[in-house]
Amino acid sequence: MDMAHHPSESIPLTRISIESDASVVSPFLSPRTSLGADSNGFAKSESPPLPRRQIILLCYARLMEIIGLYSVFPYIAQMIQHIQQMPESDVGFYSGLVESLFSVVEMAALPAWNKLSERIGRRPALVWSIAGMAVFTALFGTATSVAQLILYRCLAGVFSGSGLIIRTMIQEQTTADTQAVAFSWFAIADNIGTCVGPLIGGIFADPAKMYPSVFGGIQFFRAYPYALPGIVVGVINMTGAVTSAFFLEETVENSARGKTGDHRRGRRGPTETQPDTTQRIGGFWQVLREPGVPIALLIYTHVMLVMDSFAALLPVALFTSVRLGGFGLTPAQISLYMTALAASQSLWFLVAFPRLDRRFGTRNVLYACAIAFPIYFAGYILTGSLLRSDHPAGFWASGILLTLIGPAAFMSFTAVQLVINNVSSDARLLGTITTLAMVLHSGTRTVSPGATSAIYAVGVRNSILGGYFGWVVLIPLSSCLYVFLRWLPLDA
Repeated sequence: MDMAHHPSESIPLTRISIESDASVVSPFLSPRTSLGADSNGFAKSESPPLPRRQIILLCYARLMEIIGLYSVFPYIAQMIQHIQQMPESDVGFYSGLVESLFSVVEMAALPAWNKLSERIGRRPALVWSIAGMAVFTALFGTATSVAQLILYRCLAGVFSGSGLIIRTMIQEQTTADTQAVAFSWFAIADNIGTCVGPLIGGIFADPAKMYPSVFGGIQFFRAYPYALPGIVVGVINMTGAVTSAFFLEETVENSARGKTGDHRRGRRGPTETQPDTTQRIGGFWQVLREPGVPIALLIYTHVMLVMDSFAALLPVALFTSVRLGGFGLTPAQISLYMTALAASQSLWFLVAFPRLDRRFGTRNVLYACAIAFPIYFAGYILTGSLLRSDHPAGFWASGILLTLIGPAAFMSFTAVQLVINNVSSDARLLGTITTLAMVLHSGTRTVSPGATSAIYAVGVRNSILGGYFGWVVLIPLSSCLYVFLRWLPLDA
């Protein structure tokens, strides 16, 4: 991912390499207007167009992982209670444990997927990752004990390296001019997956009971009521493995040596002012010594923490009764609202973000998101209060604004991808930096959903701040982004 620069920032002379007769370039020229220089301050050559076919294939592959990840959410609690009778109060604990262990295993496996993709190639590693996720997602529904259920979910976590590989392949096939669009598509694939995954899980769970005329006579689905959604998702995921295997192009020209064709991508490759770093590219600690990398990772992790916390809090708040500080929506209404929210986010990602990023720069977009996040979360408090105080006109006006304009804050999801991509002085470090970012995200994801839900529950149970305590906590948490951005190097 490539981070566009602040429109008014100057370019250090030591980072400019221009193949022209001009020997001096003014350091006061904007990165977007420097003579013969691109937005990174390097020699500008003809930028290759966005490889749309390849990006679409990668986004489809990304969709596979997200569908597999989210498809179990609608039925996992019922499945646990079905295979091992236990008090209802314990079901939530085991549901959270399963997903937390998935994230822990994923966090541990990601560095291995990065090394494997560099050794055998991105494409074969991606195919193995998707295929493994498909197999163990299909087996998940056949578990007959909580131990088996945890085992299959953890094995799926072992094979959940496709997100890392896909991010790296997008980075390797795009330039400073095309990455904003490419990663906007990537974000839309995430949105679609978060809608389609739970939909598949909810529709196909316990088919013998839900559709007795079709599945009632099939003994297998009576014995394994939650097998069908896993099988459906497994088959869908296999289509992603097949399309990646046969139609996706390899992006690593020489995996063993870590050469990735910088000249082809218009990326930062070694130049006279930027010596070859092949010999010093090492592990995580080496990369963390790169200027700007630690703060970029902090910003990435913080944005993901805020988004994960919001994703955990919103469905609970929508379901909670109005008198307790929620919105009192039915499951059907929640699904409809979540779909509308995802559609709004997709429009901001696809239509608005590339233009805003090109016009104002990634840093300024992130600053705007840092301001928008607290306002957005406060908007849910206002909307809930209007609903509770029986002001229908105000409630609908506030709710529509929340749905249409509020998701602009989530452009930060795409923006931080560009920050991670642009922070390194050598494009060959991108795989390691991306791995670090995803490892940190997996780490926060093991605790943030449960912690957020617990904080919201405490606020509702004890009527803290009218039941809006969970939203109030998100406001200062999200505001930290504004402070962190001030530490990001101006040339990152």
